[in-house]
Amino acid sequence: MEFELTRVSASAFVVPLLVVVFCLTIAGLFGWIAWYSSRSAVSVQDGALVLRVPIYGRSIPVERIDLERAAIVSLDRSFPRRPTSRTNGLGIPGYSVGWFRLADGSKALLAVTSRDRVVELPTNEGFSVLVSPADPEGFLARLRAAAGQ
Repeated sequence: MEFELTRVSASAFVVPLLVVVFCLTIAGLFGWIAWYSSRSAVSVQDGALVLRVPIYGRSIPVERIDLERAAIVSLDRSFPRRPTSRTNGLGIPGYSVGWFRLADGSKALLAVTSRDRVVELPTNEGFSVLVSPADPEGFLARLRAAAGQ
């Protein structure tokens, strides 16, 4: 003799559905980040440094950047201000974007795809910006020209 089970509660359908929706949302977010990261850029427009990167993109007025201390650096182990830990960002091999703690304890906003030739831009807001444009010298010259230097 066979007996039917009592009717299944709605949560038996809702919980798996929510898990599937969550997983699809996360997959979509990572897909968007991967797509957008391949189109990341840094530019100087209308007197501002413009970071076009996933999630952490922003515009920083040139007058807030300390161009006297700006430099082209290498983020190897001997550099005292190299990124050491990610506090709020994305760090995948060959691509670091977001907020990082530096070896000297300060914080920096990174948009780095190569650790060899990185432009370090200290700001007067308590953080630095580290970016790796394809032409670091040209980028720094353009930034200084935008500041009237």
